[in-house]
Amino acid sequence: NCPDIAETTEALATFFRYTISNVQEYVTFSDELDNAENYFTIQRCRFGDKISLELELENERLLEVRMPKLILQPLVENALLHGLEGCEDGEVSLSGRTEDGVLYLSVCDNGVGMDPERLAACLSGPGEGKAGSSIGLANVQRRVLLQYGAPYGLWVDSAPGRGTCISITLPAGSGREGGLPCCAQ
Repeated sequence: NCPDIAETTEALATFFRYTISNVQEYVTFSDELDNAENYFTIQRCRFGDKISLELELENERLLEVRMPKLILQPLVENALLHGLEGCEDGEVSLSGRTEDGVLYLSVCDNGVGMDPERLAACLSGPGEGKAGSSIGLANVQRRVLLQYGAPYGLWVDSAPGRGTCISITLPAGSGREGGLPCCAQ
């Protein structure tokens, strides 16, 4: 079922090297995008041709914006494992743009969507005794808010039967930490 074992093995090795290196690092959006694409390649062994990934980036300069490491892959993971599970023709689209010093990223899927209760649970993280709860979205939200504060973070638009779109905003500076939050002026 896995279309290209060599490509998948290389993606897996690169993904693990990236993931286990210093989590506190700041990386370029290009690095984060490569990691998310490697994760997607690995998941194609599971889903086969039932999934596709579309990229829509504003311009090449976007790839140099710096951000905390391991921000993008959990959003792609959420789309694949929760949004597209059971779909025959699943699509994940990843878009990025900058405006007025803010980086806007979106990861959307055409999957099953979520009701408001499940959405709230995803953003709050696992509760006590809730085995199997997802922590990815809550972890990304917590890290972004700790690093930059409001108005940055995650926004989720979802409803049953119409898919999910997760948007994230970060400072779009090219410095080590992505620039200062606009609220710190």
